[in-house]
Amino acid sequence: MDFWGTYEKKRSDPQFGFRRLALNTGERHIASALRLIGRSLEINTGESLRYAYSEARRYVAAPGIGFDALISFYDVNTKSGIMLRPASPVYPAEVKIVAEAVSALRKPRLEMRAIGMQDGHAFLVETMERLSSKINAELVEADLFGGQIRHIIMDMKTGKPYNLLLENRIYRPGELNNTVEWKSFEGASPKLNLENLGVKVPAHTRRA
Repeated sequence: MDFWGTYEKKRSDPQFGFRRLALNTGERHIASALRLIGRSLEINTGESLRYAYSEARRYVAAPGIGFDALISFYDVNTKSGIMLRPASPVYPAEVKIVAEAVSALRKPRLEMRAIGMQDGHAFLVETMERLSSKINAELVEADLFGGQIRHIIMDMKTGKPYNLLLENRIYRPGELNNTVEWKSFEGASPKLNLENLGVKVPAHTRRA
């Protein structure tokens, strides 16, 4: 199911960005980190990743998503794609690089997923929209805003995300509440590194 039409309607709501937006086809399942040791890669804030499914490295973990976001473009045909975890808006020149990386896939059928950000801080929405304007992909999930940290692990065989249990137990009430202040996040956030996407990154697009 493509949620772009629903997203655009929600986007025009004055409350957009101030309460959780959940567009998906069902409840997200749970996975335990302890059971996936040795079978997963990890993408942290400010990183990018190009991946292809293999049973030995089937998963990509994205722990601690708060103000930042995880944006995934998954090719159903080849079980491959790219992920980004920006913590600041992505420039048009960087969007071009991401689009070039996606274009290297052969006849892709792309699914886009976006997970992250917090209430009152919709600063990566334009990044999502810039990417979608250059990359033809169905929006199959948007889990945005709210006041909690998200621990996510992506299954590269299916492209689907799971809620990740870091300690092999259900989280306690309030345990996932985001206690990081915006100013602290903004001051410590790394810039987006695109050099892992398998395409040349011109020097003038690299951030200090």
